Amino acid sequence: MQERNGQLIPAAFHAQAGDFVRHAHTFARALSEHPRTMVHGDLRVGNALVARGGLRVVDWQTVAWGRGGLDLGFFLTQAYTPEQRRALEPAVVPPYHQALVDHGVTGHTLDQCWDDYRLGHLRIATMFVQAGSSLDMSGPRSQQLLSNSLERAAAAMIDLKPFDLLR
Repeated sequence: MQERNGQLIPAAFHAQAGDFVRHAHTFARALSEHPRTMVHGDLRVGNALVARGGLRVVDWQTVAWGRGGLDLGFFLTQAYTPEQRRALEPAVVPPYHQALVDHGVTGHTLDQCWDDYRLGHLRIATMFVQAGSSLDMSGPRSQQLLSNSLERAAAAMIDLKPFDLLR
C-alpha cells in the first residue's frame, strides 16, 4: 500500500498502523465469533438500489459470515462524512440491532451490536488497505475513492476506538 498509494494514506491512518499489526490475530478471531450473520462486505451507496417495493442490494462478491455491525459500519462510513456518521449512529444502531433480532439473530445484546459495529470498522480499513495495495488505483476517480475511504475509516477508528475491544 505504501509503495503503490502511499500519498493517499492520511496521517491519522498511519498513526494506527502499529495497532493493526499488533492485533491482527485477535481482530480476525473476534470477527468470526458468534453470533454471526450473513454480511455483504461492500455495502455502500453504489451497491444499494431503490426500486419499487424497497431497497435492493447488488454486487454480492464479498458475501461472508460475520458480525452484524460490519455492513452497517461500512455503509455509514462510506455514505456519510464523519460528522454525519457521528450524528446518525445513535439513531441507527439500536433499530439495526432490533432488525437482526427480529430476523433470527439470538443471544446478541445491543451492547454487543455496538461492539460489533465498532470492531467492523477495522475490517473496513483493512479492505481499503488491501485494495490500495493490490488494485490499480492510478485513475483520478480511484484515487479520490481510496483517499476518501481511508480518511473516513481513520476518523471512525479514532471516534469508535475499536482497538480498545481487542486489548
